[in-house]
Formats: sequence, structure tokens, C-alpha cells
Amino acid sequence: MSETAAHLVDRIIPDVPMRQWVLTVPQPLRYLLSYDTELCSVVIKEHIRSVFAWLLQKAKSELGLASVTLAHPGAVTALQRFNSAAALSVHIHALVTDGVFVAKEDGTSVAFRALPAPTHAEIASVAWSTCQRVVEHLRREGRFTDAESTDALAQDEPGLAQCYSGSILGILTLGPKAGTRVVRLFGQAADESPTKPKAAHGFDVHAGTRVSADDKKGRERLCRYLLRPPLSQDRLTRLLDGRVQLRLKRPWRDGTTHMLFEPLDFLSKLAALVPPPRAHLVRYAGVFAPNHKLRAHVVPAPPLDENTPCIHATDEPSPASTKRRQSWAQLMARVFEKDVRQCPRCGKGPMQTIAVITQPLVIRKILESIGMPADAPRPYPARLPVQAELEFSA
Repeated sequence: MSETAAHLVDRIIPDVPMRQWVLTVPQPLRYLLSYDTELCSVVIKEHIRSVFAWLLQKAKSELGLASVTLAHPGAVTALQRFNSAAALSVHIHALVTDGVFVAKEDGTSVAFRALPAPTHAEIASVAWSTCQRVVEHLRREGRFTDAESTDALAQDEPGLAQCYSGSILGILTLGPKAGTRVVRLFGQAADESPTKPKAAHGFDVHAGTRVSADDKKGRERLCRYLLRPPLSQDRLTRLLDGRVQLRLKRPWRDGTTHMLFEPLDFLSKLAALVPPPRAHLVRYAGVFAPNHKLRAHVVPAPPLDENTPCIHATDEPSPASTKRRQSWAQLMARVFEKDVRQCPRCGKGPMQTIAVITQPLVIRKILESIGMPADAPRPYPARLPVQAELEFSA
């Protein structure tokens, strides 16, 4: 999460305002998207086309352009498969430029032009446009029908299909209580959310989050939000009776604050959140696409290399880095703003390794001299895994 977010803000997204467009789809479509990667690509493409179409028309009217072909937006999309209750809920987060890039007459440079924020009516129009495009595709493929159609996943992987459907519907998948609702704990109900655009037959679009051009840390935090994992261990508790308690990020409207799962059923919920193999979860569109003609004029230059060892102060800049991967120390410095590598003498560069100590006696003396335990903690005794039989219905 942190490494990809750093890559996006350092090498992909320039210093321009960005707006998050979130698309949620109806429950039946979520089930199809959970295993059909080609359909995921279609929905992402149609959603971005709808957002870009609104941006281009807005740019033409606001900026007085002769043609929409002169304007070029950009987007980074992330596919998420979960909600705060650890349920399967495939939806799309798109980080889109809050404006367009306009190429200058010489064709060698571009200028960014910001646009006004979308109104509720304009967001609703984007939702309707996405709905119509996706439904039209489903009709062409013969998959938009009220009649019962063939479930490809249930035929190939019946157990996984049951995990998917149970997670989407919020019911138990395994055990004697399979088919019943997940146990909930209630508290104080959440406040009513502000008025949002009405969903278009289950296609709901939200575009209320924006980051300004000079807020690079805000862009990186938003990228981490798009790329975050399904669960935080801080919200999980193992109860004395063995059940798993999941605390919601915020109470629901009906007052639900926690979910209770049997251990085996909780594993089935986690299995549903694993994406299919070889599925791209992060994609680029518009000027951020790899083959776009203006991409080289838009993306920022690679940052300076921070891995050069430093023993004393120097004013000479380091060469630009071509590495994609970052060390744990670099990521810790970006996330926690604590650089453990910083040279205490000059304060400008990372420290240099001067010795590698492998002798146990020397290591013990060093640890004892600084007041740290010198003995390794005892491992827990190994035990054989318990054989379990999964009670999937036929």
C-alpha cells in the first residue's frame, strides 16, 4: 500500500488537484465482478469514459475550447473488493484530475486548467451514463436478463461461489447455522449522512473528496486509502469463546457497531476477499496511460536517489533514482515521518554501514551494555494442524 502510493505521487501524479470518484454497483453485478476479470475491465472502462466525457464537456464550455480533443484528463483507478464489515463488495475508486491538460500550440508542453466542482446533478448524470453503458454491454453479451442464467463460478468452484454469495448477502456460509444472518452487536446509531445524488438503478457515484495541487502528503494519504488492505488488526478481537469480533469503522444507520463470526466462517469471509489470480487492481487512463502521447510532459521527474551512504555533509545532489522498490526504512520515513537512517552528524543523508557483527558473545555484550535482553524468546511448542471438514452444501 505505502510503496505503491509513494510510486504514484513520485512518478505518476503531478502537482495538480485530484478528485476521487467512487462507483458502487448493484449486488447481482458485484457477484459477477467478484470472479469475472474481463467484466471488471469493462465496468472500469465505462465508468472512466463517463467521468472523462463530463470533464471534456465541462472544459469545452468553461475554457472556451474549439474542440474536446484539445483537453486531456487523467485517472488512476483501484479496484476494491471489501467494505468495512469484511463483506465482498466490489467497487471502483478512481483518482481523477480535477481539470484537464491542454496542449500548447507547439505541441511540446501542456498546461493544466482546473475546473469547477461537479454538482449533485452532474454526479447523478455520470452515474446514469455509467449505468447505461454497462447495461448495454450486458445486453450485448446476453447477461442482462431476469431469467436464471448459468453461474460459471458455481459450476467450476461451488465452494468459492458459496463463499462469495454468502459474503455479499451477509449470511453465514459454514456450520450448522449456514444461511442465517451474521450476528451483529448494536450501539448508538450513526448520524444521517448528507444528501447524496440518487443512485441510478444501484449504480451510485460519490465525488466529494478532493485534494489540492499543493497538498502532496494529502495525495499520498488518499492513494493509500485507495490501496489499503481489507482489514486492520486493530478492529479484530478474539473472544473467550473462540469467536471473532469485528468492529466497524463507524456505526451503521441501524446502530450496528460489531460483527461476530465463528472462526471457520470468518476464514470463508476472508477467502472471498482474495482477488482472482493475475487480476490488475491498479490501472491508468488518460494522460497517465503508458502509451499516451502527452504522458512524458505530464508525469513528474523521478525523485533524487536517497540511498547514497553519507558520512559527512555534502551539497552535491544525488543522481536520479530508477528503482521502483523502496526499503523498509524509506517507507517508515514516509508513513511515520521518522527516518531511522538519517546521519546524526550532517542530518542530510543516510548513515553508512561500518560493521556487521555476527559473533554471539560480542552481540550479547553489546545488548547487555544497552540494557536489552540478550536471550531470544522461547518459541511456542509446535502442534499439528487440526483437520477440518468444510460443510458446503451440494
